[in-house]
Amino acid sequence: MPKEITMPNLGASSDESKLVKWIAKNGEKVTKRQIIFEAESDKAVVEIEASETGILKHVIHEGAIISSGQVVGLIYEDGESISEESSKPVKTENAPQSTNERALFESKPEKNRIIASPLAKKIAKANGIDLSLMRGSGPHNRIIKVDVENSRLDNRKTLSGVKNSGTISGIRARIAEKMMQSHLTTVHSTLHSEVMADEIVELRGKLNLLLKDANIEISYDLILAIICAEALQRHPNILVQLENDQIVTKTEMNIGIAVDTPKGLMVPVLKRINQKSLKSLAMEMDELIDRVKNGRGTVEDFSDGVFTISNLGLYRISSFTPIINYPESAILGVGKITKQPIVRNSQIDMANVMTLSLTYDHRLIDGAPAARFLQLIGDYIESPALLFFQWER
Repeated sequence: MPKEITMPNLGASSDESKLVKWIAKNGEKVTKRQIIFEAESDKAVVEIEASETGILKHVIHEGAIISSGQVVGLIYEDGESISEESSKPVKTENAPQSTNERALFESKPEKNRIIASPLAKKIAKANGIDLSLMRGSGPHNRIIKVDVENSRLDNRKTLSGVKNSGTISGIRARIAEKMMQSHLTTVHSTLHSEVMADEIVELRGKLNLLLKDANIEISYDLILAIICAEALQRHPNILVQLENDQIVTKTEMNIGIAVDTPKGLMVPVLKRINQKSLKSLAMEMDELIDRVKNGRGTVEDFSDGVFTISNLGLYRISSFTPIINYPESAILGVGKITKQPIVRNSQIDMANVMTLSLTYDHRLIDGAPAARFLQLIGDYIESPALLFFQWER
């Protein structure tokens, strides 16, 4: 009997993944622990190894959306008879999972028979839509309600200057799903604060000058991550998350950094910030962001975050309302640093000013504690020397 290759749980927020690419060819002999295909979750592209040695047969085509535990391939022993049917990859993005569904769709359909749900047929009949010209998006290309509704919209006259850019899928779909989950399951509230950034600008300049020979560059995101980690240690009530109706407090200072990548918004996590040196954090952060931007991020790179920083200052955005990176309970939005006139010592002066926006889950965090936390972040930005002051905990 052949050994089944099943899709592992990639530790993502959804149990669905995309089979991106078969590394090992159909019918090729593979060895145990050899990388045989790549799978993409909502967080990363992961390389999957063979669990056995033998002859590989693909069951699922590249590009298919598959669930955790679903069979994607088979491995036969040398000399074992390989059935023709088992070697034919299945072209499906929504394979049925239950026994009843399999019994319904694995039966061979009659020639020219239209497979559609009763509701889809009813809508099609009412709107004069020919189902024989359609390809369904349901299991085994079954035509479902949404297919008919989309067809009805497509039959309308296309507006001038409007172009269909395609459907939402892949990582973009996972991002949309996670954003909606955050919106529906948390109570967003946002605080805004303007802070003087003169000292943090000067600090970054001095650090980069000192580390120039080591070819290390300190970013504002790294300095802000260090500041947030210190502030979170003093305000552990911001580190709460809801798990199975239980409020838990995280302890590791793992800060996510929102990164714009060719595949969409990603949030890699810089781990245990409070336990590492500045140089090691700078190198780790550079490597982390490079992996993510080049599509080589791992599941580990995106896991165990407790707080996220989203910096849009590079795009000349003054302030914005960031969306919480679920299941975290707070996120810091950072705007651009601008020169503004201020009153200092009864005199008008120019200063670097930065806008901070803290969005928090009001179910778990009250306004006053959130305000105190944001105030401390502002204090550290205005006076970074406070980071080295041993306050009584």
